[in-house]
Amino acid sequence: MKSIPIEQQILIQSTPNHTQFKDLLLKQIEETTYQTINNSEESISKTDYHIKETQREWVKTFTSNTQETLQEILNTLQFQSANFPSVWFQQYQTNDYHDFHHHPMSNYSGIYYLELTDNTYTQILINNTIKDIEVNEGDILVLPSQIVHRCPKVPRNATGRTIISFNFDTHKFTVAK
Repeated sequence: MKSIPIEQQILIQSTPNHTQFKDLLLKQIEETTYQTINNSEESISKTDYHIKETQREWVKTFTSNTQETLQEILNTLQFQSANFPSVWFQQYQTNDYHDFHHHPMSNYSGIYYLELTDNTYTQILINNTIKDIEVNEGDILVLPSQIVHRCPKVPRNATGRTIISFNFDTHKFTVAK
């Protein structure tokens, strides 16, 4: 079998108005039904991953306040539009983590770092090598959905982190001129 290595983009874009809607978004998430997950692959204090309804109040706040940033990301990827079939939050407390995984059945996955209390990074696994991707609060990280990644364990000196994850499928590729 012949193997041809290719490069793939991982994008990180800051959200310019992050501080203007952060507190509202956290309050709306706090009022949302959630579940706790604790197994060998992940320990997540709060998540609404199990809710597939995209009309939750916090989702509306998130999408309306990140619309321009997400469009910039689509432009960089050379796509005109996308649909976002799944959006969910995850809140991690001390010692929580989400081990290596990927997101099947979508083109791209995104992570919005809503609340960080430590120097945070996401780790990806490329050619059996772990690479740290540093992020800041307010950043949106976008990667092809098949890239294996994880949220390392939240350290003891951190009070937690809140992220919003989403999957999306792209439409209408634009050829660069």
